[in-house]
Amino acid sequence: GGSNALIKNPIKNHGVFSAITFSYVFTTILSFLAVVFFSTIIIPTANTLLLLLAAIFVGAIAILSFFMAVNEGELSIVAPFANLSAVVTIIISILFLGESLGFLQIFGAAILIFFGIIIAINKGDIKNFEKGIFYASATIIGWGIYYSLLKPLIAELGAYNTTFYIESGIFLII
Repeated sequence: GGSNALIKNPIKNHGVFSAITFSYVFTTILSFLAVVFFSTIIIPTANTLLLLLAAIFVGAIAILSFFMAVNEGELSIVAPFANLSAVVTIIISILFLGESLGFLQIFGAAILIFFGIIIAINKGDIKNFEKGIFYASATIIGWGIYYSLLKPLIAELGAYNTTFYIESGIFLII
């Protein structure tokens, strides 16, 4: 949300990788402090470590795709479109995590898809999509998978440890 509005200028002025690096240095430090002050460090089990590595890898690809999308396209178009990842998360949650939706949630997801397509269309020309939509599409899939992986990780490690491990892991990859 609000952080999306703050990234456009750093990306344009310093480049995608510098903007990502700055963002992840900051979040890694904050998440470490959160673990130290509000939790205890939990070492992941072997199975949890594999899931954690998958989340880190997918999360790194998704955030890189998002920053590339913002670099190429209009933030006001790319960010809302990328947030269609909620639909992918819903689908994965239903298929693999055993969650269910009511009629209103299904209706809400359909509205998200409809308006996401409208946002992506280039100034009313149905044959052309806005710049950055290709990378934003990769972000949709990546974030959808990433957010779905968070549930079992948080159940095992807690919110603070999961955040610290993932943020620092993505920082190390990028």
